[in-house]
Amino acid sequence: MVLVPLAFGGLVEKIAIYTGNIPDNQSFLAAGWGVTETGEPDFEALRGVLVKSGDASLCAKFMPSFVDNNGPQICLPESLTPEKMTGSGDSGTGLFVYNSQVVKLAGLDSIATQVVIPSNNTVSTVHLNVHINYYMDFITATTGLTEAYLTGSSAPISA
Repeated sequence: MVLVPLAFGGLVEKIAIYTGNIPDNQSFLAAGWGVTETGEPDFEALRGVLVKSGDASLCAKFMPSFVDNNGPQICLPESLTPEKMTGSGDSGTGLFVYNSQVVKLAGLDSIATQVVIPSNNTVSTVHLNVHINYYMDFITATTGLTEAYLTGSSAPISA
């Protein structure tokens, strides 16, 4: 594979990957072009919604192997931000966090899963996002880019 440097500047800039801890109730901006509240996709406008990460006891109901949001997935329960979540068509779009006065990329929208809560017989949904930093070794090995470059600054190609 031949890597060709991107020309950054003007309206084209890279975004740093977030490498910090993701605690319960961490706020994120989820963005995408998917279905809106009207049920219709809007591919002309990138939209965003504020969402929050869930705790292990809640998220493990949907995925028993879930330990915390610092593993392979970031768990976003709809119950923490009712009627505010990504939708169909948003897969692969970004999950952003504001850190040290900089917007950084923490995850990529992936799947939603549902479970029936027996105590009140309601359906609850969580969205699982790919936790990008968890896969940093794979990303650097595959692309040849350094972690320093992907997370902020440095030369793009490892020596």
